[in-house]
Amino acid sequence: MYRITTDDQSSAQIDALPSEALDSFAEIVGVLQLVPWRGKPYAETKPDGSMRHLFFGHGSMVVYLILDDQLRVDILKVIWVG
Repeated sequence: MYRITTDDQSSAQIDALPSEALDSFAEIVGVLQLVPWRGKPYAETKPDGSMRHLFFGHGSMVVYLILDDQLRVDILKVIWVG
């Protein structure tokens, strides 16, 4: 299982999510813990890159970095479209 980390910016973005987003965001965290490579490449020019993104809710997105050697996923940005 991957460990999920955040920095100050992404923590603030998560804290600002409205209550209706929390269930779908929690599902995304579960996916990141188990199968983070399920996300799409953040840069189409780097299809095997470890920077990925997943959509949740209605067009919202989480951008993250996979560090396989540490079994860690760093959440970089959470964008809520409500």
